[in-house]
Amino acid sequence: MKFDGFDAIMQKVLDKVTGLETWRSSADALMDALLAKADDTATRLRRLESAPPPPPPPLPRRTATQFPLPPPPAWMNPFDLNLAPEAATRPSTSTAERPNGHGFDASTRVAGGGILGSAPPRPVIGTSNNPPPHTLDFMVDRESRPARSGSTQKLEFPKFDGQNPRLWKDRCELYFEVYNVSDALKPRFAALNFDGVAASWLQTHELRGRVASWEELHTVVCARFDRDQYQLHLKQLDMLKQTGSVAEYYARFEQLVHNILLYNGSHDDVYLVTHFLGGLREDIRAPIALHRPKDVDTASALVLLEVTLFPRIRASPLDGFSPVLTRPSFLSNVMIVRRWIRLLGILKLLS
Repeated sequence: MKFDGFDAIMQKVLDKVTGLETWRSSADALMDALLAKADDTATRLRRLESAPPPPPPPLPRRTATQFPLPPPPAWMNPFDLNLAPEAATRPSTSTAERPNGHGFDASTRVAGGGILGSAPPRPVIGTSNNPPPHTLDFMVDRESRPARSGSTQKLEFPKFDGQNPRLWKDRCELYFEVYNVSDALKPRFAALNFDGVAASWLQTHELRGRVASWEELHTVVCARFDRDQYQLHLKQLDMLKQTGSVAEYYARFEQLVHNILLYNGSHDDVYLVTHFLGGLREDIRAPIALHRPKDVDTASALVLLEVTLFPRIRASPLDGFSPVLTRPSFLSNVMIVRRWIRLLGILKLLS
């Protein structure tokens, strides 16, 4: 059984060898045919190279009716001043183009006149009556040329006096981006625009070493002038009270809120509304608090509505005593009516 399998393998090998021999024979035949064609092509190329060139085509015969060709003109140096062109080649000028000597041009007179009459004509010496060529075209081109656009106005670099260093940093980086300031010049641009206490501090700081980069400069500036700003703004917000108009109080409150949110943006509307209402005067705060506004914008709108529609009436001082007489608040009246309606509804349910 083992020899039968071996014989089958050997038979397959022999078949493959036989097929390979057949393919080799056909490949040799094709190679011989290809070499024969290459030899034939080389022979043709050698024949073409050794063949003489064809004769040129015959020239057309000249008949008796044809005129003989003129001889070529002799070469003349155009820069030789001793040689002048023939009279026939020089075109004669027209009468209008020739100089007319001393004369008066009627086109140069000024129309109209004053008390003494029209102005005397201006003499035209050795000029033609025709206008010079291309003058009108030049004027048209100049007028039709688009006007040059104005240059962009240069913005001033942000100044720094020690207040609000984070806002100063953001504005400086925006300036660097707009004008494409290089990294090497950024700290120098900023240092030239320090004022007051900030300029004195920077001069003292650079005695220990010059600030080499913008990152180093704004880092040391924030470490010096932004150290206790967050706590300071929180204290100012807690101590803020309305001493003037509502608009002034709201402007100051909004500024402090923005400064605080730069350091901590997690303060919600409840925190801000509570502080806003706590700083209002008592006679304004009470009716507004009953509405429980959801944000500072709503609270400020209610306050302005209350103050505008129902202003307080104060009596003049009398004998050193100045009582404050106030009109009932519109918002307070609305809340009282709502409470009575609720109370009536409860009484109906109980009965």
